[in-house]
Amino acid sequence: MKAKVAVATVSGKAYYLIVNELKKANVPFISLTPYEPIPLEIKVVITTEKERPFINHENVLIFEDGMDLQALINQTLQLIEGKDSYEQIVIGVDPGEVLGLAVLADGKVIRTGNCFGINETLNEIENIIKSLKGIKASIIAVKVGDGIPEYKERLLKALDRKLPSNIVLESVSEAGTDRYISDSKHRRGLRDIVSAIKIARRNGQVYARREKIMDINVANGKTLIVDGPASVVLVSGKAEVFGYTLRNMEKVVIRDGKRMPFFVKEPATFNISLGENANVEEVEGNTIPPSWEKAYEELSTIQARPAIALVLGTVDSGKTSFCTYLANRLLNEKHKVAILDGDLGQSDIGPPCTLAYAFVPRHVTDLFNLEAKNAYFVGVTSPGKAIEKVINGLTLLKSEILDGNPDFVIVNTDGWVEGEEAINYKVQLIEKVGPSVIYCIQQDEKLKPLLEAVKGFKTVIIDSPQTIKQRSREKRRSLRELGYIKYLKNSRVQSIPLSWLKIESEEILVPSRNFLDKRREREIYELLGMKPLYAVELKDKVYVIIGRNRWINPENIKRAEEVLGKKIMVTFKGDEKGLLLALYNDERKFLGIGVLREIDYRRNVVKIFTPVSSSISTVVFGRVRLNENLKEIAPPIIEESVKHI
Repeated sequence: MKAKVAVATVSGKAYYLIVNELKKANVPFISLTPYEPIPLEIKVVITTEKERPFINHENVLIFEDGMDLQALINQTLQLIEGKDSYEQIVIGVDPGEVLGLAVLADGKVIRTGNCFGINETLNEIENIIKSLKGIKASIIAVKVGDGIPEYKERLLKALDRKLPSNIVLESVSEAGTDRYISDSKHRRGLRDIVSAIKIARRNGQVYARREKIMDINVANGKTLIVDGPASVVLVSGKAEVFGYTLRNMEKVVIRDGKRMPFFVKEPATFNISLGENANVEEVEGNTIPPSWEKAYEELSTIQARPAIALVLGTVDSGKTSFCTYLANRLLNEKHKVAILDGDLGQSDIGPPCTLAYAFVPRHVTDLFNLEAKNAYFVGVTSPGKAIEKVINGLTLLKSEILDGNPDFVIVNTDGWVEGEEAINYKVQLIEKVGPSVIYCIQQDEKLKPLLEAVKGFKTVIIDSPQTIKQRSREKRRSLRELGYIKYLKNSRVQSIPLSWLKIESEEILVPSRNFLDKRREREIYELLGMKPLYAVELKDKVYVIIGRNRWINPENIKRAEEVLGKKIMVTFKGDEKGLLLALYNDERKFLGIGVLREIDYRRNVVKIFTPVSSSISTVVFGRVRLNENLKEIAPPIIEESVKHI
């Protein structure tokens, strides 16, 4: 089989790990340095992030230290086959003293191996399935041969406990699967693999999965804590969530990565459905701190309306839970409440990378379920990268909220509170918002310098719940990705002439921003020794975009920089793909988000994946990039050095 993959790196460690995984998957490859030309038959190039700027190819995959290498190989195979998704991915298992494993994607073998024991097999299957998370597949199934019944039963029961509920399990007849394969010792591993391939290709009997649905009775005065993904129905009794008393048979959905406390006020029965990695436990007493009750009572007595409550706290301190609690308690008294969400990285109201607000029409258990009235796109997940933009956005949205005559405005903020820059940012934000009271959720001494800086405002220190859940960076990113999915539902690719749009971008070059006159354009092109797709000259830099299969001699770039006295920044067409965008109408009303698919520099057309279908007049470019599965990916758009060409 002719190689369609190139490994282009001079990093010894990266090369060893990539090549080892390719060999295990039986994927032919060639080895190149990042500076060598890439043969036309190569469909995928694998390199490191540092060496990526040297590679001129349309399909480049980045190796990162510590990454899931099997996921990298899966992406490689998908690109080789030119598939965006699979109908069926099947893992075939031939049980025995030596177990054979085979992974087939739409009937094609993409991985094989042997395991020695059930525990090793379980771990290997679990790792394979984890590596498939970035791949679209209608069905993922594990098929186990029935040749040794006791092995089959043990394996299926263990897989049922270990694997997500969406994985189909099947028991398959092994009759004839080892035919024509000798039983010599040195060929037994191969025999088991061939049998696993045949098992994967057969239809079997579906194994009934164990349902993770349960009824739980909870005594008065206790709290049921549920970690998502899960759904909870109050069958009988009385319970409340964040100050809201649930109705009987009301269903509450807990998102993956979220935790919700159900405080029982009368003996209650809950019907609970748990998803993958979900959990449920009972604890004594109410997990809502008494200081939250006092905070609400103090807020409700403020006479001047609208009263503005601003919430400060570190990451995962309970800020969103406290905002939800305050809103529900105020709604109990029939007040008109608005929530302004200022947490870019963990937006609950509005898409990720935006500031947004909503009026709260009814009691709520998760702010994610509120419909944003308006949003302000910042385009990053951390305020440190766009402090002025965040403050301006919050000021603008606060003004809009006040036009709606609320009784109370609750302002949630991000968890960036440590360090001089963070403190200065928070002080500026507080001065612009002008809160009636600042609630500070104190977990340790991290807020002390910030409290000192805002002592001119009324501040109230409240406790963080003892049962608060600390989330990893990966889990927070996963929650953002749920937001992208929500706000990009029913999207399609739309081609819009650039002449119809106002483009706002700090990094991406678009034809409407070409300031080169013909003479200057000719001079720059002659210095570079080629005509790029597009170029723009700024005060201290010249940005150049070239086609995927083009190349500029580094000596020409060096000479151009000397003559022009400016830095030459080069990027390839297509590097803009995946950028998160915001779409506005001509009245600057936020319409929604989109994902950039392509800028056609010849036709002056932009292609955007978005559910927004009309009235688009302004497109604002963010700095976050998403792949076609709406997962975040991270490389810079424009390289900072000519050495990277």
